[in-house]
Amino acid sequence: MSFLDKIGFKKLKDGLFKTKENLVDRVNRLVNARGVIDDDFLAELEEILISSDIGFDTSETLINNIRERTQRDKYTDQKELNELINDEIKKVFVKSAVAKNIDVVIIDTAGRLHNKSHLMEELKKIKRVMQKVNPDAPQETFIVIDSTTGQNGLNQAKEFSKALDGLTGIILTKLDGTAKGGIVLKINKEMNLPVRFIGVGEQIDDLQVFDSMSFVEAMFEK
Repeated sequence: MSFLDKIGFKKLKDGLFKTKENLVDRVNRLVNARGVIDDDFLAELEEILISSDIGFDTSETLINNIRERTQRDKYTDQKELNELINDEIKKVFVKSAVAKNIDVVIIDTAGRLHNKSHLMEELKKIKRVMQKVNPDAPQETFIVIDSTTGQNGLNQAKEFSKALDGLTGIILTKLDGTAKGGIVLKINKEMNLPVRFIGVGEQIDDLQVFDSMSFVEAMFEK
């Protein structure tokens, strides 16, 4: 049984399908259609947020934060625009989780390049926001590495570790489609960073808790 099965991730994902269709897909279509954040974009985004029952006050906070960031930084790439919106929504969820006494919050900061300085700065900001509401947060910081990147995966781990004052583990994906899975040994040795989970396929069951003995045995099994 995979880790995500244990926490009911598939059930959660299926249960959120309508919310995703109503909120996330509409936001993505807006970003793809406009490609730049201006007053018209923000007005349409606010309408989407309010119609998704996020509430007027929360929607207004999100819109103001997004407006402030776009005035400070340049966001012309659609992927970066999506990341900006995702980041701001996650910040709201962190504060909301504390207010509601929720035990566990998992924040996915989306795929970002370690050589994009403004995106890395926003990653640091997310951590600072978390620490304002809980000084001990985050308790775990994982980096997801595509094993097909090989040596570049080590560079990513080093840069993210530097930006976040350390990582606590690695999730190594796409091991089924590469001959470069040995990078796991190099990262583990050079950074003393444990691999927590591995991905060996594209299905939800293919994310497995990493066991070093089983990993080695599977590689050398005849």
